[in-house]
Amino acid sequence: MAMLRESVQKAINPFIGVFQDYYQAHQLSSYSPSAVAWIPSIETCMIFIWGPIVGKLFDKYGPRWLLLIGTILHLFGLMMFSLCSQYYQLILAQSVCSATGASFLFFTGVTAVSTWFVCRRALAIGITVCGASVGGVVFPILVSHLSSKVGFPWTIRACAFLILALCIFANVTVTSRLQHSPTRFNLDDFWKSLHEAPFAMFTFGYFVFYLGLFVPYNFIIIQADRYGVSSDLAGYMVPILNAGELIGRIAPSWFADRCGRFNMMS
Repeated sequence: MAMLRESVQKAINPFIGVFQDYYQAHQLSSYSPSAVAWIPSIETCMIFIWGPIVGKLFDKYGPRWLLLIGTILHLFGLMMFSLCSQYYQLILAQSVCSATGASFLFFTGVTAVSTWFVCRRALAIGITVCGASVGGVVFPILVSHLSSKVGFPWTIRACAFLILALCIFANVTVTSRLQHSPTRFNLDDFWKSLHEAPFAMFTFGYFVFYLGLFVPYNFIIIQADRYGVSSDLAGYMVPILNAGELIGRIAPSWFADRCGRFNMMS
């Protein structure tokens, strides 16, 4: 199911603040917070930058191979991530490999769901991406509790095995309603839509919006510690933030199907 696949994709990204806090206290203690923040920043960039390519491949081949490739890359990146001790290793494993796999999983799942719905497409996608919020609640708590008992490397491996089970289920169940047939690759296809002024402005607006969207996820635990919040409560800041998204992902989607998607966004 696509919702489970969403929880897989968001198993890492929505609680990057947990990693930021851990890195600064352990293997990257000699690095500044700004330098450490490049790890989740590149990770977020990699998740979204593959979107146009995954979308084009989905049109040609459907979801099956994309989900399989995403599963392999994401899990391989996580397993390598559990072995990392150097800055460049974390960049390669978490920010590049794992994030690329997560991108394939994310865009494939959302696109596959959209092929099955027309009238209630916004609500369907909203429910689908709720898996991201569920993953953002469960995985930070899992990491916080397990890391003190079995250590950080085995905590990441435990998360990877859980993600493997979810990915297997997603690979079996996620399908597309459309018939997909390979066509000739044309680089101009990526730029044609940007020739339309409304779409270009919409894309630019989203670019600006996402510049600051993930900053709270990254620094909320560090800021909580700085202002004297207890360590127990600070550790739950990211799950609380993700829990609030559950309402924000479903309620606006329900209204969007009735008053218009772009009207709701504005």
